[in-house]
Amino acid sequence: MIELRPVMDSDLLYLDTLHDDDEYAFFAVDHRPTEKQLQCQITESLLPTVDFRIVNDASTGEAVGWIRADLDLYNGLAQLGYGFARAYWGQGYATAAVRALVDALFGRNDIHKVWARVDPRNDRSMRVLHRAGFRLEGTQESHLLRRGERVSRALFGLTRARWSERT
Repeated sequence: MIELRPVMDSDLLYLDTLHDDDEYAFFAVDHRPTEKQLQCQITESLLPTVDFRIVNDASTGEAVGWIRADLDLYNGLAQLGYGFARAYWGQGYATAAVRALVDALFGRNDIHKVWARVDPRNDRSMRVLHRAGFRLEGTQESHLLRRGERVSRALFGLTRARWSERT
């Protein structure tokens, strides 16, 4: 269904275009990133503590979204983030990508836990994490200021031990 490939400089336009969709952008960012900010994110993917990939449909090769893990190697943690073009919402791409990247992360010896934080109003994203085996660990009430509004964050986590029990 999907293929994960490393993000490349040529993905800049694709990543920028995702932000044209207001509903995507509502949960993804506080403000539209500049081209320079997106280029910095792509460049960060060269660091050993960043795993940033484009998610392609395996049958068409078309980009459907992105997924990223920021690694805290000292603590054995990986923070997960992802975004998908609206045309691909509800088709299983996000769940497949999360499972694939989590599997790769736990294939390393230095990651103990993968975690993510989500706007609790983003039901779709919370369902993706649940389907991938994550558990809700808590809520950070009124945690961030987004577009002038105080918003909470739901925290999800998945340990290596729980992942191993699933597979």
